[in-house]
Amino acid sequence: MLCMLKDKATYVMVFQKMTAKMPRLKVFLQAYCSDGEKPLRKALGQEFERSVAFLCKNQVKQNIQDKCSKLQISQAVTNVIVNDIFGSEGLVYTSDEPLYRSKLEELTQSHDFHPIFSSAKQTKFGIT
Repeated sequence: MLCMLKDKATYVMVFQKMTAKMPRLKVFLQAYCSDGEKPLRKALGQEFERSVAFLCKNQVKQNIQDKCSKLQISQAVTNVIVNDIFGSEGLVYTSDEPLYRSKLEELTQSHDFHPIFSSAKQTKFGIT
């Protein structure tokens, strides 16, 4: 979607025009995916409150890489973290919730060796 003004009001107006043309969209849209842009996420949440919001996988992956870089984590460790989450056997490809939670716990413990990660847990990274 191309939107010149990146503010919530503009996005809300666009989504309201969409739902005026397709009124059942609010009811039947089960999920949507967006980048991390806050006004967009807030507008989507307001107009499609029954839908589940997801962040774009590529955006999340880039956010993790950027965070690791800011924390001065080596590229080798960053690659392991990204692979543990997004690789073919990664966290995002688990088939059910119990397996996901188990894998999340395993990854949390395996990466807990680094002081940055143990202090980060206090800021509620991960699922509560």
